Amino acid sequence: MNVNLVTSNPGFLDLLENPAQRIVVDANFYLPPDRMKIGARHRYSFEDYRKAWIEPMHRNFPNIAIHEAVLDELVDDQSVQFAQNCLATTPPMLHLLCDSDLSETEEAIRQTKERIIAAYTNYDPYRDNKDDRGEVKSLAHMGAVGYLYFSTHDSTALKLIEDAEKLGTTLDGIRAIHFYEGIYYLLKKGDIDRAVARKLYRYHYYLTKREKQINASWDEFCIGMDRLYPPKLF
Repeated sequence: MNVNLVTSNPGFLDLLENPAQRIVVDANFYLPPDRMKIGARHRYSFEDYRKAWIEPMHRNFPNIAIHEAVLDELVDDQSVQFAQNCLATTPPMLHLLCDSDLSETEEAIRQTKERIIAAYTNYDPYRDNKDDRGEVKSLAHMGAVGYLYFSTHDSTALKLIEDAEKLGTTLDGIRAIHFYEGIYYLLKKGDIDRAVARKLYRYHYYLTKREKQINASWDEFCIGMDRLYPPKLF
């Protein structure tokens, strides 16, 4: 997963101005990362991930939403319970997006977008298989109702959004919010310890030999992000 330190992300800049805007999240927002198969010495426990990432993100971004198909993908019991608790608070800390809530016109748009988006993934709307289902369902729903921001660490979802014009996915208006931007935001707001932020960054973006060749080290990352997003923005 590449870290872009060359150009600023318009979507992230918009969120800096108004963090209360709705952000739709992917399953990896709640599922603790596990990269042991590619060389990590440990996997994140849910408790560590909750303290380092999930709770700070909820504190800073009060309008987080999850699609019903993504909620079904939370196979970790603690992740499921946390999300369900957030849905049950008054007012809700997490908003559930259900296709059944769409108007007839919105549902027609959603179905059209779903078929177009699915063509670039492993999801088949006619079989309703699990592969890439959450990402496709989320993005199609967002496109139907006009939501703008999707937080994901999934390479397929990022490609669908960032290469929307070239691929013709009809997702030109949606903006991807990368995990490294979330990590940086929490660091600048003082809502995460620097050592914890460094650990999160290195685990997601600076673990493998390939990642160390294409991505900046932690210190270089901070310098590069400071250049793109000056302190006055926070």
